[in-house]
Amino acid sequence: MWGPWQDEFKWSFDQLTNVNGLSVAGLGLGCPLLIPFANKFGKRPIYIVASALVVATSAWLSQMEAIGEAYGSMFLQGLAVSVCETIIQMTVADLYFVHERGTFNGIYMFVVDVGNFLVLVPAGYITINIGWRWVFIIVAIIGAVQFLMTVFFFEETNYTLPDSLLVSELPCDGLSSDEQVSSEKNSEKTGEISTLQHQTGEVLDIPRNPLSKRLALVAYTPGSWKEFLRKILAPFIVLFSYPIVAFAAMQYGCMLSFVAMVSTTTSDSFAAPPYNFSAAGIGNINIAPCVGMLLGCIYGGWFNDKTIIWMSNRNHGVYEPEFRLYSLIFANFSMTVGMFMLGIPIAKGVQWIVPAIGFAIVAFAYGSSGSIVVTYLIDCYSQIVGDAFIGVVVVRNGLGMVIIFCMSPWVDGIGLQNVYIMGGCFTLIPLILTIPMIIWGKELRRRSESRYLKESQRG
Repeated sequence: MWGPWQDEFKWSFDQLTNVNGLSVAGLGLGCPLLIPFANKFGKRPIYIVASALVVATSAWLSQMEAIGEAYGSMFLQGLAVSVCETIIQMTVADLYFVHERGTFNGIYMFVVDVGNFLVLVPAGYITINIGWRWVFIIVAIIGAVQFLMTVFFFEETNYTLPDSLLVSELPCDGLSSDEQVSSEKNSEKTGEISTLQHQTGEVLDIPRNPLSKRLALVAYTPGSWKEFLRKILAPFIVLFSYPIVAFAAMQYGCMLSFVAMVSTTTSDSFAAPPYNFSAAGIGNINIAPCVGMLLGCIYGGWFNDKTIIWMSNRNHGVYEPEFRLYSLIFANFSMTVGMFMLGIPIAKGVQWIVPAIGFAIVAFAYGSSGSIVVTYLIDCYSQIVGDAFIGVVVVRNGLGMVIIFCMSPWVDGIGLQNVYIMGGCFTLIPLILTIPMIIWGKELRRRSESRYLKESQRG
């Protein structure tokens, strides 16, 4: 859109960067505002309101004439789209088992980034043939269809257990509580794997909500309004209280920052000499990252699930969430390779296929690392995943917004090639952070156990 907007409205590169930055600001602000309401009143009404807002802002964008309208509509659209940043991961945690979450988070990452990259291909042709305004008109039409599907077919996944099924933790049969703890400590000291005793007992019959309740507009969760207000601050408490949440925030935030660097500069670079790509040509470049994203989501999703099953079998059938992080090393290293392979050739005007491959590698790294980190966090703290992801998304979008606003003066100051060289060096930060988390992640989880149990009971 930047090229046609510059031609029609004469907006500067800085103004267009601000449009993008305000969209990311909306993404970051939407999560802490909306997630407490999703926990209190259900995910379904939030999905519905967000879908309606996407339709409204897309229609507004199709008719805009001033830069202020671009700022306002993109900010509001960022607020609406922010539900994709957290509530979908919460829904995945509601519906799927541990060994399935990587696969479904990978599918989620791919579908989201099809919207970021692949849709730019038809958008380029639409812009050339019938005008850029029709891009947003078509988005509004598709959004309206999605809104209707959400209203009539999307079921609420929040579930409150009946009081009859809420039971307290009981010690193992044949052992008192003190004996049980002593036995567990002795097993840890000797390194023995105790044999699990399979006993038959009463099978709990957890009733399914009726259709009228699953499609209700509101699924109210009991609790005081004081507790609701506390939940607004809880994500930031969780972010600074749990090192694993902070680790996930830094990983995800760094990866988005690198993608923001690429997204902010590629369109302008390919439109300028020596490439001189048209709007359609710039759109076609996004086929490369879409392919990379697909491969990355397979690697970070399905392949990562298979890896943890294999490692759990080798670990006497015991699963540790840190098993997922071994795959993260290669994903992070791929980002370093991709940044250098994209930035330096594009700054030197090398044949377009070289930076396109670099773009694909960057997308592979983002898709795979995002899937792995998201699933790792869900596996560690599934009962407070909403609060955890709000903190992660705020940090992620905050870093991305800083990069977007800084890119123009940064490139003007030291040149595009040096920006990418520095960015490539910065990609080593998430790679280095992964190693200690593999080693000490389990101990960090153990130390946060009591706090996590308290937060789970409050949630």
